Amino acid sequence: MAAATSSNSITIFKICCKFDTTYPDRLNGIISQDEYLQSIANINHISMSYFISICVIFFVIPIIGTPLLIFWLSLFPSDFTLFFGVLILLLVPAILYVVLENQHSKQLKKVIHEESAKYVMRSPAFCTWRLEEHHVDRSTMRYVSNIVSTDRSAL
Repeated sequence: MAAATSSNSITIFKICCKFDTTYPDRLNGIISQDEYLQSIANINHISMSYFISICVIFFVIPIIGTPLLIFWLSLFPSDFTLFFGVLILLLVPAILYVVLENQHSKQLKKVIHEESAKYVMRSPAFCTWRLEEHHVDRSTMRYVSNIVSTDRSAL
């Protein structure tokens, strides 16, 4: 789904973990549908990699870590071991999440910049892509990010 946020801007919605692949009609004459789909696929590849990493952090680490903690407690039973074991099970995913979030943001901006470079000086109108905002629209539970901006004044 795409929406016009101003006369020169198109918002591509990020639903769950990827940007919508529906071709915005307002891009006719600026970017072909195939080019748009390839660019969105390149951007979504970064988002899907991040989503998989987050799933690993919050599901696999606790699933593997809990039995290891129980085994460790059977070898060295104490409140101290339990406290630090639980602390590690909570802190490791949190720290990894912060690191991955920072890395994902940089990678996403980089790939959007690379996609933008393909279209920036196109005739009859140039088109730039950028990641403008991250916020959750709580009424529809989707992430809204503006990645396409066009200058249609030349048309």
